[in-house]
Amino acid sequence: MMRVAATVEALQAAGIRAERGYPANEAMALQGPVVAVTVEHSDQKKVVLAATVYCPAHLGGRLCEERAEQVADVLREQRGRCEVGSCSYDAESSLFSVKVTALWLESLHNSVQIDDDTLAFATEFSAVQTRQVQQVTDSETGEKSVINEEVIWTVAVQEVLPYREVMVVDHKGAFTLRVKHDHCTEIYPQCYWLSITLEECDGGLIRKRIARSWTERIIEE
Repeated sequence: MMRVAATVEALQAAGIRAERGYPANEAMALQGPVVAVTVEHSDQKKVVLAATVYCPAHLGGRLCEERAEQVADVLREQRGRCEVGSCSYDAESSLFSVKVTALWLESLHNSVQIDDDTLAFATEFSAVQTRQVQQVTDSETGEKSVINEEVIWTVAVQEVLPYREVMVVDHKGAFTLRVKHDHCTEIYPQCYWLSITLEECDGGLIRKRIARSWTERIIEE
């Protein structure tokens, strides 16, 4: 599975020994910490991986916990939502272990851009269209006629940002928002921010931003 391979590669690039799963008979002979990456759940909308840190007893549980926090930091940089479990000890294998669970929302394997900047940590996007119609009524006939019709798009973007991610102050002028899919790109011109909120989450911040555009959406194939 590509997500497992990418996770193993990212951990190894950070200097963390990681493997696809880990056979019990090999884990018994460990000389240092290792991370076993396995799939817990996968469908069209999300993937949940377990990155379990194993550490030999003679190195102690504290090292296992520290390595698990390092693993979670790496996976958050890969846009995973992480939860770090508690440290446990297995007397039969003489191993400490800590399980890190990471969730990816696969609906945004495409990308979200604001002007030319790609939002590396975007996890959710939605767009709702409404129309405002201005009518007048003929005083003699009572007939109504439309004198103006306005299309409004309200878009919402959610990101999960690592604590160390630099928070750039958003410009207050108009911007273009693009959502790139496999076969097309949605373009929302002349957007303006309506609200920006921040919430703390495990290991980072959830930033939710809502913008509005008063122009028609463009679809490019």
